[in-house]
Amino acid sequence: MSFEKLNKLVFTKENPNNSYVSWDIGKPPLSPRYTFEDLTEENYLCIIKAKTRLDEAIYAALLEYVNDEKLCNTTNGMFPRSDRLTGNFYVAEEHYFSGERGVQGHVLTHFTEMFSGGVVTTPTEQDYFGLEVRFIISTNGDIIIEGIDSSSI
Repeated sequence: MSFEKLNKLVFTKENPNNSYVSWDIGKPPLSPRYTFEDLTEENYLCIIKAKTRLDEAIYAALLEYVNDEKLCNTTNGMFPRSDRLTGNFYVAEEHYFSGERGVQGHVLTHFTEMFSGGVVTTPTEQDYFGLEVRFIISTNGDIIIEGIDSSSI
């Protein structure tokens, strides 16, 4: 199974404690958690200038990952399984810090599945797995995707 595109869900419910974000049955997700470490004013300006391009690069990396048959397919015992994905994802966390090569960080995304089982008889959308995309916004403004890590949620 492959995806032509992914649907980015945006949740706007306030996250007053900047808590970890997840989507479980009966618990709608909050807006993302944001963390910033040791950033200068110049670093913040770099993030602002690069944000749209960063989001586009992360989206492309996510789409490539879920369409890579070696990483995500329908084989029994495979995780994640592409046939369980809804094609929806959301940003759970953005983390930025100052590094030697510019602003570094990661964006943690959660992909959803339609779940039913046990006491849940009506399929309900919820978290299925996470992808953490590590990046650098270089001092000259280039976006470098350093890697992607997957996790079960």
